[in-house]
Amino acid sequence: MMVTTEPKTTRDGSVGERVSSSVERLVGRLDAILGLNTLLPTPATQAVARVTQERHDKDMETRLLAVAAAVECLAGLAFVLFPAIPIALLLDTEPGSTALMIGRVSGVALLALGVACTGAARAVAGSARTWTVIAITLYNAGAGLLLVAFAARDMAHAPLVWIAAVCHLGLGSALATCTFANAAPPVEHSQRAARRV
Repeated sequence: MMVTTEPKTTRDGSVGERVSSSVERLVGRLDAILGLNTLLPTPATQAVARVTQERHDKDMETRLLAVAAAVECLAGLAFVLFPAIPIALLLDTEPGSTALMIGRVSGVALLALGVACTGAARAVAGSARTWTVIAITLYNAGAGLLLVAFAARDMAHAPLVWIAAVCHLGLGSALATCTFANAAPPVEHSQRAARRV
């Protein structure tokens, strides 16, 4: 329930404004005394709530980036140093020499992605962080869907492929949720033009 008051129209206009201002101050004091800020939202409490939510979303995004960095670096190291082991665990097959080389190259790519996520997790804001979040989200969604398709066609018999697919899809979904929660609402063309003037 929100209490709003509109200024009363008087001959000089000032009495109504003073009454409105007094009522707003009274409501603000009642909020402070009784802790009714959730029942009686004011622009100030709404702004505080919005900033608090934005901080929570950024903190969650930072934690997700840190998790992605750790997982991608560990997976990358495993693929670079011992490519036969992760390939066998994922696909339940012995890789040939070509698969081992592709595994090592993929490991280097995962290491690079993990390092980028580490840098983005440490950055407060900026386009580099934003694009890193978009890139890791795209990677996790794509890798998760490809692993599901691979397992669904019975091309991989190891249960780890399903676990990896679910983890990729879960991380991708969580990052996408944070990204869209932090996105600013689109600005209409007329508003952009008005800003330029």
